[in-house]
This record gives sequence, C-alpha cells and structure tokens, in this order.
Amino acid sequence: MLSLLCLSLAVPVQDPTPLILEGDPTPDGFVVQFLGKMIVASDGSWVVGVNTTNTDTGIDDYLLRDGVPFLTPGDPIPGLGSGLDFYLDFDHAGAGLTAYTGTTLAGDGFAVLEDSLLAVEGDALPAFLGLPAGTTWQRIEDVQVVPSGRVMLPVQIQQPGVSGTTSAIVVFETDAAHQITGGHVAAIVGRTLSSGETADFVFTSENETRINDSGQVFWWGFDSAGSGILAVDDQVVATSNSPSPEPGLDWRSFAGPELDLNDSGEWIARAQVTSFPRDVVMASDGLVARQSSSHPAFPAFTAGDFGFNAPVFIANDGREMFYVDMSGTGSTADDEGYVVGDALVVREGVTQAGGNTIVAVSDGRTGYRMSRNGSHLIFEADVDDGGVIREGAFLLALSAPNVGTNYCTAVPNSTGVPASIAATGSDVFADNDLSVVATSLPLNTFGIFVVSQTQGNVPMAGGEGTLCLGGAIGRYQNQIVNSGAGGTFGLDIDLTAVPSPTMLYAATPGTTLNFQGWFRDVSMAGATSNYTDGVSVLTQ
Repeated sequence: MLSLLCLSLAVPVQDPTPLILEGDPTPDGFVVQFLGKMIVASDGSWVVGVNTTNTDTGIDDYLLRDGVPFLTPGDPIPGLGSGLDFYLDFDHAGAGLTAYTGTTLAGDGFAVLEDSLLAVEGDALPAFLGLPAGTTWQRIEDVQVVPSGRVMLPVQIQQPGVSGTTSAIVVFETDAAHQITGGHVAAIVGRTLSSGETADFVFTSENETRINDSGQVFWWGFDSAGSGILAVDDQVVATSNSPSPEPGLDWRSFAGPELDLNDSGEWIARAQVTSFPRDVVMASDGLVARQSSSHPAFPAFTAGDFGFNAPVFIANDGREMFYVDMSGTGSTADDEGYVVGDALVVREGVTQAGGNTIVAVSDGRTGYRMSRNGSHLIFEADVDDGGVIREGAFLLALSAPNVGTNYCTAVPNSTGVPASIAATGSDVFADNDLSVVATSLPLNTFGIFVVSQTQGNVPMAGGEGTLCLGGAIGRYQNQIVNSGAGGTFGLDIDLTAVPSPTMLYAATPGTTLNFQGWFRDVSMAGATSNYTDGVSVLTQ
C-alpha cells in the first residue's frame, strides 16, 4: 500500500504568464480595449495585435512585438512611398522574422518581411515563379513565415488572357537580409495533381493552408472531379468520401478544415468523417480525438466539440494541440480548455494566471497558437480579476519534447484506458534536466514514481497492473504526487541522486534508467493500485 502525501506537477512548466490585459496602459497613452491575432515563435518571442481606446480609429490598431510597438498606422512601408493605413495579417517566426500584410494610405495592398518589400498589388510577379509574363498580384491578405526565412503568400493573381482572378499559393526564399532569392508556386488552380486530376479550387484563408520550414505547403481545395482534397504541394493526401488515416473511418466532404504541417511533413486536420459522431481531429498517422469520445487528456469526460473554426496544430515532435469543449464536467464554468499531446494544459475555471482564475478561453481562428517546436502556447482568455472580468493574452511554457523509449504494456485503470508515462527534457547527465510525466490517470489520485536499471514484466504486482521493472527498484517515496483535475502528475528527476533500495547514486553517462508511475486506483474489488507503462532513458 502506498503511503501518500500531496505534491503535483503539471505538464506545463509554470502557470500561464499574462502578457497584455484589457485596461493595461499602451505606449500611445491610451489603454488596451481588445486584442486581435496572436503568434508565438519557438524561442518564446511573440506578436499580438492590439486595439486601444484612442477615439481616432485610424490609429488605434497596431502590433506589439514582445511588448514593444512594432507596426503602427502611419509607419513608412519599406520600398513604398506611402505609410501604413492598416494591417491585414501577420506572422512571426523568431527574432528578426516578422512578416505582415496591409494597405497603404495610398490604397495599395502589400506584403513585407521585417524591413523588405515582398509584393504589391498590381505589380508583376517575379519571372522565376514560371507564370505567364504580365501576371500580376491582385489580392494580398494572408501571410506566413517560418524560421528558414521562407514566406508564404496565399493570394489571388491575374493571368493574361484568363477571365477573373486565379487562386495560388506562392512561396518566397529569402536571405539573411530578408531579400528575395527565389521561390515557387506551391499550389495553383489548373495544376495537375498526384491523383491525376487538376486543382479546381485552392482555398487561401486563415488556418486553411500552412507552410513548414522546408517549404512544403499543406492546403485544401477541390479537384476537377468535384472532390474535396487535402494536399501537400501537388501530393493529394486525403480525398472526401475516401478512407482516412484511421481504419474504419472515411472522410466526409471537406468544408473549411483547419490544418497544420510540421517540419517532418506530419499533418493534422480538424474535419469530419462519414459516420456519427462526425467531428474529428485527425493526424497523418491516425485519429487524435473524436466528438463524444474520451481522450487521455480528459479521461473522465468526452469531447463535446472542437470549437467553431478553431485551429489545430502539430509540433515538430509530433505532439498535437487543439481546443475542446468537454461534456460531462457537470458545469459550463470548467468545460473548455486546450490539449497538448495527452495533457489538458489549460482549463477554464481551474487554470491560474497571474494569481487570477481563467474563466473563459478562446476557440477563435486567431485566438491561440502553439509554437512550431511545441515549447510555447499563446492564447486569448478572460480572467476574474477581483470580480472584474478582463480579456488578455497569455503565454504558457510547455514541457520539453519527449526523450527515451516506452516499453511494456499498461492495463486499463478505472478511467477505462491505460495510464502512460513519458520522459521529457534532456537525457544529458551534465544538463540534469530530466522529468517524467504520467497521464490518463484517475482524477485526484496519489502516486509515486519508481526506477530501476533493469526492465521487467510482472503482472498483478501488488495491484491490478503490470510492474515493468526488475532488479533493484528504487522509490521516490518522499516525492509523492497527485493527478488533480487533469489526471496527470509528474516529477523532476535529479540525475545526481537516483534512489535504489540501499542508497542514492548518480546516473552518469551510459546509465540506463527505467521509470514507471505507480498510483492508487479502485476496481470492482475495491481499493487497489495500478501502473503506467515503462519508459527507458539512456543518459549521455
């Protein structure tokens, strides 16, 4: 039987940090009225659109980058003889990599990367794009930029002799000085696709197309056979009314799916399948979440919905991120939140930020964003500040990508699913920055982590689960943890003081550590205990 005290560690590194709150003073002498789009880069730097109480509406919207005004109405536009009237869209990929689109005081639409002009409506497209001479930019609104300096413009263009405008997605290569060095057309109406059909329509709105660091573009549209398609460049990866990556589930006709693509070419989409319940979050390797089903991040509840036009993201390490409105919580005050991997990292009515409780989170298209490496989440939410509800932008630092290798098989616990363990941070002994996290646990249950240099597989070892350790097993019995309302607990591991039955030892380079979570549970037979699977880490 475990002798347990209360200590918990959530998957986020810390509580969300308030960046900007409604009512805060702004650099122009007014106060924040409401917030717009928000972006966070892998280095933790951020950009947020702000509207102020300035009664001159021509100058009350601007961008803050890490808290400092970056783009304000009237600012000169690089390469143009006119100032900014208003911005339309922006993206941010780290220091010195902010791209934006807008309209000048002279009425010209444009796209800029940091301090270099990329495109102006009415101008001809560069010849290296391979389009007919005289093709011009007609509508420039959305923009994306990635750490490599590549910039994507989903646009409308006018081709000579073609009636009406044509949808296209253009990718520019840039150098360290933000000058264009080349580029290509990633998608365009009329191009032949891998399916043998041609692209009949290419959608170019927010979250309906995404570029990764190597320049691949994930987009959706329709082909010449009338089918909805998802494609990476010219490679069709999904077709409506055809099998999805999850066996037994077929895609329904696509209708505005939200998309993301990581640097490994893995993708994620929020869409629908033909069988009820229809709403799903689907990745290239299978189902992530489905309406009316539970998930490791909320094992005691089910997904009510995934928001309206709410984006989804996939980090470079494969962790998925999505918004969820849960069913079965018993209250509308704590049923919405954000999921990253197998953890509910933000939950209204529960999560604290700046000493205040978050009482509502955004499910809007521009209301949250995960960084490409999965290290940070920026989001819009309301907090209860002494009885006053204030809108704000918040930054959440997330745990590092997983390290180590999982092994052994856990058995379902009282939630109906097996608990799992992950090792995060660094496996380098000199860093001493390793953590273990257990998820899919019963809510508000106590547990400890155990460790050994030897693996094992012993069913019903003092409980209903499988002990995945053998040999000399050490217990973190003085560091007891609790799963809380999220069904998750974790522990920072001191590699210089690993427990064994007789002593503490240092896990110097070349040491294999096998970890497992052990927790209280209940079954039909009454009080018992259960285990996660195991994770093995070889120190460097």
